[in-house]
Amino acid sequence: VSTQSTWGLISQLKAEIFELRQAELLVGDLQDQILALERRHDALLEERQRSERELNNRIDQHLRTISDLKAENESLRRSLSDNNSEICLLYTSDAADDLLCVDLGGRRIIKKK
Repeated sequence: VSTQSTWGLISQLKAEIFELRQAELLVGDLQDQILALERRHDALLEERQRSERELNNRIDQHLRTISDLKAENESLRRSLSDNNSEICLLYTSDAADDLLCVDLGGRRIIKKK
């Protein structure tokens, strides 16, 4: 093996070592980016889970409110049907003659001039 071929082989090996070091730096940068992406993914996953819990809590609260309102509505309906009363306005005949002088109670209001 000649000296010239030895120097050529050494030069080639140095070039390959340089390329490997550059590739190693790129791999390190990619690993850092992957780690940052994994952290961001974890943070987004936690935020999603928190948002889902808050949404479920609000849905449960609204469902309880709806249930309470339905129960109150049904109670009021039963109360009205139990009373079996009708609402009507009665007017006295002389108060009905002059609509400007009638209040909702059917009493005549005398206006001073």
